[in-house]
Amino acid sequence: MLVIPGVEHNFHGRFHYVTRRTWNYLARHLRGTEPPAYRLAPFPPMPGWAVHPSD
Repeated sequence: MLVIPGVEHNFHGRFHYVTRRTWNYLARHLRGTEPPAYRLAPFPPMPGWAVHPSD
């Protein structure tokens, strides 16, 4: 389980952090190796319907 203080369930603004931590966890615990040094490319912007679904 990943707990990020002060963040709602949708991880708004924390997508890179959550993705990287998840991948690092999987590399360590499933592969049994340290994850390689890497930097995530920027995520594309979310479409307007996903940001404001009630509009």
